[in-house]
Amino acid sequence: MKTGVNFPVTGAARKACDEFNASLLALTGSKVSFGANGNSSPHVTIAMGTLRSGGDLEALVAAVERAASEFPGGDSPPVMAFGPVYREDLTGHYVFADVVFPEKVRRWRTKTQHDLEGFFVETARTTDVPHLTLGHVSDDVEKVDAFLHAGHLAIPECSLLSVDISMSGPKGIKQSVLRNLPLAL
Repeated sequence: MKTGVNFPVTGAARKACDEFNASLLALTGSKVSFGANGNSSPHVTIAMGTLRSGGDLEALVAAVERAASEFPGGDSPPVMAFGPVYREDLTGHYVFADVVFPEKVRRWRTKTQHDLEGFFVETARTTDVPHLTLGHVSDDVEKVDAFLHAGHLAIPECSLLSVDISMSGPKGIKQSVLRNLPLAL
């Protein structure tokens, strides 16, 4: 069972992501789609992979609950900020926005990612820089690049209030949420 642990993108940031993804879908096909009829929802991955066995889900939930209770919230919820949207150049198919966390959240995410690796037979490929996937395109990349360079999107900051444990599909798609766990604030 492929499972992901992630920060859900909520509020105005979610709305901006949904609107951008709809514009991308109108321009060309995308294997990642948001919205009411979509196959995913905007998120920032902490860890993802194939669980060793079905029984490991409850152990994973317990580990994520422990990590969530140690989240460095402070007086107010920390936020994640999003950089400009671009088409990555490793495969040329993904449309990303890099994510910037406060240093204490970045350290927590790195530690949590490391702590959760043992639950997975194989971990999913991740990038060194945390990112938000806004689409996966195969066709009309010139049109996509022109659209991206026109600067149609600025994603507002998003408060970090919870962590989702969800089913994961191909292309990093976030499927049904199995658990939503509040972060210690």
